Amino acid sequence: MGADDCVDVSCSAREISARAAAITRRTSVRPEVKRKLGSLEFAGWELQADRRQLLTPTKNIIHLTSAEYSILRCLLSNPGFVRSRSDLRYFPNKSNDDDGRPRTMDVLVSRLRKKMMSYGDENVIETVRGLGYRLITR
Repeated sequence: MGADDCVDVSCSAREISARAAAITRRTSVRPEVKRKLGSLEFAGWELQADRRQLLTPTKNIIHLTSAEYSILRCLLSNPGFVRSRSDLRYFPNKSNDDDGRPRTMDVLVSRLRKKMMSYGDENVIETVRGLGYRLITR
């Protein structure tokens, strides 16, 4: 009747604590990304996969390079979670824009941010220092 887990009377407090933490992780609220046929919606934005373009909350069209599209798709695959530079670099549909230098990914993310911020008042791609980038989908 809705139970997620069941423990025996002889369980230790440590095991019960670990199980409670696992249940909390599984049921925690994740940022919302709506998937429609051929597009992904997040925070008022819409990424159109078939056209490789981004619609702003005001329905303006932002044309994306292959690298920018690939970065956005990677961030949308797990919204709210930090993705490292190497995750972004090796995500499927990698473009030829990435020349393998360590800071190339930073420049590509910066360009994508500038495009998005010119149409919106907030930054939806957050830098997590020392780790990578995260998509904020409020």
